[in-house]
Amino acid sequence: MNDKRHYFALSIKNTFRLRTLLALSALIQTILLTLLPYSLALLPALFFTLHSAISTLADTLTPSESPLLHRVIPGRTTAVIPSWYAGGYSNSSSGQTPLVVFHMVIGFNHPLGVLCPGGRAIASAMNGIKEVLDSKREEFGVVGWSKWMGMEREAGNKMMMVVYFRTASGLEKFAACEEHREAVEAVEGARGYVSVVHETFEAAPGRWGFVAVDSEPVLLGDGACRIMDEKGAWVWVRSLVRDEGSVVRGLLGMLGRGQERR
Repeated sequence: MNDKRHYFALSIKNTFRLRTLLALSALIQTILLTLLPYSLALLPALFFTLHSAISTLADTLTPSESPLLHRVIPGRTTAVIPSWYAGGYSNSSSGQTPLVVFHMVIGFNHPLGVLCPGGRAIASAMNGIKEVLDSKREEFGVVGWSKWMGMEREAGNKMMMVVYFRTASGLEKFAACEEHREAVEAVEGARGYVSVVHETFEAAPGRWGFVAVDSEPVLLGDGACRIMDEKGAWVWVRSLVRDEGSVVRGLLGMLGRGQERR
């Protein structure tokens, strides 16, 4: 699905409660029944019902073809940050490089959510942040980033971006960039309608780890770094690699606590 359409759909579902969406749907159906012949007015409802039923049946009968499995990597995987210049994975296990984790949370304290005064400016500024994290990935030392949404409430949940930097100086460069300043100004313009939380962790080598089982690449496992290969060419290398062994034991080993457990 197109990313903008996907974001729009999530925004609608997060802005309005289920009963509000059902009421709007009922209102639209009532208008159609009033303006159109009965047989034509029912066509949209029948189309969406049949589409959902057929899609659900197809996914149930052929689970291996489900879109939910398209990016899933069977087995156990771990994340290793490639050396920037070493031409590959210079470390034999996960967590052997420093890492800075930045959480940026935004929520709307207004019944209309992103449709509140100043909401569109904030949405535009957030799109600018996503773009600069990609376009200046090397300059900021960004390993990867992802978007998440809370589930505490029926609607109006906070949204979060998780960004992984190689160093604290990279995070400082990002904080000083024009796109981040524009986001700060947009938040100031919507003061009272929006809440913002920044949270930062700096982990020393050997004090972080990543383990995934039968999962698509997510969080740090969805990262990548640009390195120089053996032939002197610059290439992008994914952070996710296959790993074997016990999940708990492996994670404790990454944190240097395998002996403490025994």
